[in-house]
Amino acid sequence: MKKTFNHSVKEYLESVSLNEKQFEQLMVMQERYVYKPIRRRRKKRLPWYRIAGFGSLLLLGIIVITMTDFLNVIDNNSHHYGHVSSSVIQRIADEAATNHLKMKPLEVESLEISKVQGYFSNLDFEPYSAQPLASNVQIALVGGRYCSIQGSKAVQLRYKDRQGDYVTLFETAYSTVLFEKLPNIDRGETPVVTYTKGIKVSMWVENGIVLISTEKFR
Repeated sequence: MKKTFNHSVKEYLESVSLNEKQFEQLMVMQERYVYKPIRRRRKKRLPWYRIAGFGSLLLLGIIVITMTDFLNVIDNNSHHYGHVSSSVIQRIADEAATNHLKMKPLEVESLEISKVQGYFSNLDFEPYSAQPLASNVQIALVGGRYCSIQGSKAVQLRYKDRQGDYVTLFETAYSTVLFEKLPNIDRGETPVVTYTKGIKVSMWVENGIVLISTEKFR
């Protein structure tokens, strides 16, 4: 019987077989050219713990940068304060701000500094309008009263600004024991400025007197 072409092809294909080495080569080719490209096209997703770890590192970096800026501010303020420790500054500021907020009744009331000066005869110095306040036309003297700052006998001179808010000027004799080395504006030094209890507190030495100005922080 004459064989057809299709029958001949079928018989040939059935007769072909691969030996073990050829079969292994075929499997290697299949792995290389069929499976690997498919795996490359799949998008890999990072595990949740790697994402969380990356977020933690980013947050840590932000904290480090923020703390560096904060420490630079503290260092600049310390330089600005000169030889006065921050604890002394804080104690003085807290006491002055507390007295300012209490607004105890005045013992003498007058718009003229000369009349207020005459009342305070129990001091080792004569109260006066300090340079930073004397040149300020936005405030007016109201009066004064006795008080103390860091245990030292002092006086409060109370002023009032155009908004109706009060500015208190504390004055006391300078002491290196109590006030260390506060900046002296007579030598061109800049007053210490700090904030506490919502009050702006400025302190300096002028004509041998410690002056502390307190006012509402705006």
